[in-house]
Amino acid sequence: MELGQLREKLPLYSLDTEFTFGKYRSETIEMVIYEDVKYITWCIENVKDFVLDDKAYKVYNQELSASNLDDDKDDWQFPGAPDHSSYYDD
Repeated sequence: MELGQLREKLPLYSLDTEFTFGKYRSETIEMVIYEDVKYITWCIENVKDFVLDDKAYKVYNQELSASNLDDDKDDWQFPGAPDHSSYYDD
């Protein structure tokens, strides 16, 4: 079965769909995308038949990309530079 056919048969989660399970029960997909995009990733990977519709997936993908850029900023250091993080530990 092709992806398009599979998507037609599965219930799709839209931005205004409310979670019926988990720590975000009664919250919308859109709110969780902006508050905890990694939870959406977890759902995609672990919850059977958790499939976002096209619009929700686009917003998810944009937020995930922005989140990954923010994560990279925190961990980035010049290649070859010594790690000075231990100097700041109490």
